[in-house]
Amino acid sequence: MTRTKVKPPTAITEELPVPMKRAKVKPPIVINEELPEGLYHEKQQGSLCAMHCLNNLLQGPVFSEWQLREFAKCLDFEESRLSCSGMGDDGNASDAGFNVQVIISALRSIGCAIELQQVKHSREVLEQLELLQALICNQNKHWFAVRQIGDDWFDLNSVLDSPIRIKKPELTEYLNDALAGEQSVFLVRGELQDGDAAMSVRA
Repeated sequence: MTRTKVKPPTAITEELPVPMKRAKVKPPIVINEELPEGLYHEKQQGSLCAMHCLNNLLQGPVFSEWQLREFAKCLDFEESRLSCSGMGDDGNASDAGFNVQVIISALRSIGCAIELQQVKHSREVLEQLELLQALICNQNKHWFAVRQIGDDWFDLNSVLDSPIRIKKPELTEYLNDALAGEQSVFLVRGELQDGDAAMSVRA
């Protein structure tokens, strides 16, 4: 008996999706120059970005986690006293870190003031630039400092491998990018202590 030839199954060839072209991401402003000697830069540990922000801002290990928690407790006590609702439950400190009130209290304890003004446009910063030494930024609940040392500004974000130098002419572009990314920018007023980097720049 003649066997019927069975056709092999037709291979189904699926059309592979065409890979999407990746949008070109504009790199951050990085000046390939040697950073000032002694520039202090704490790296991120846990949820302590507020502590790193303050210490990078002040160019030294000025505040500890314990000190910030004490500020938070004092704020909680004062807020609960004013509201007559009894002791709070760590409203100014949480597992996610410390809020802006703790940062303000810390800065005020050493004679600095932070202006509670959310900047909407880089012009608002640049108009007051000669009166400022630093900015404090918050992006997605992460705090970091941008500070002037010598003629240049430095992004001292604790998640960076190293600080980013920002020349004055490029500060407008940097601020515009930051504000476009929905960062909150606060102005820091008052005399900031000089770290080793500031001293070496001035020498």
